[in-house]
Amino acid sequence: MPNPCWARSLGDCAGRLSREHTVSRVVLDDEQIEFTGPVTQGQPRVIGIAALCSKILCEKHNNALSPLDDAAGVFRAAMDECVRLASVRRSLSPRKDWTLACFDVDGPLIERWFLKTLINVEQTFPTNDASWVAGAVDREPPAELVRIVYGRSAFPQDAGLHAIIYEGLNEHFRRTVQITVMVDQRDDTICAGAFTFQGLRLVLTLRPIAPGQPFTVDGVTPANAGPGRTILRPNKFWFRVHGAKSQVIRFNWGALQHTREPLSTDIR
Repeated sequence: MPNPCWARSLGDCAGRLSREHTVSRVVLDDEQIEFTGPVTQGQPRVIGIAALCSKILCEKHNNALSPLDDAAGVFRAAMDECVRLASVRRSLSPRKDWTLACFDVDGPLIERWFLKTLINVEQTFPTNDASWVAGAVDREPPAELVRIVYGRSAFPQDAGLHAIIYEGLNEHFRRTVQITVMVDQRDDTICAGAFTFQGLRLVLTLRPIAPGQPFTVDGVTPANAGPGRTILRPNKFWFRVHGAKSQVIRFNWGALQHTREPLSTDIR
């Protein structure tokens, strides 16, 4: 019987198969998430927590991903606190400046967490007639993607985690996670995963895309909004209250290619 650990291409599996959360429990507030993809014809499919555990990794490879889950928890906690503080300050009289609240997030770990999550979703809820590699008959992720998840390889130039920006759109932040698997219709290969993470819209591209390229994702693009533009690995995410900077999440990307243009949103 073939080894069902999706990281077996690393060649160092150890221990029994262990239960892996498809989406890390630490980022989930409710008992369910929303998943969208070709298999659901673009309609959100609600999945309960009980269905989000699968034996898809051996103990060694599961445990090795704990730092990624920890980083996702830090990111989620930072988003929660930014939204909470913004809610408090919205009730106060407008100011020209606020005491700035700063939060730091490990960018490379977060990026690898999103890739791990995309692979987990596809292994647990496979997309019909789609594969990681054109013409492949199995659903095992390619060795290069697995190496990226475990920090042994890097994303190609201009691929990786992007933010999607919709100019002039004020966000309503919700404590939720939504996932959309994106398939290239030319060859039925999985090319990206779009995520709404605590209200922040992100896309993890497995192939290079041009900086600032217009981007539309069914089920992710807001109503009445045109194509968004992408920002590769933004360095900061500013929250404004009454038009003044109030909180900031700073992404530390180290030596990785990233965009120095910050994100900014007025919370309401």
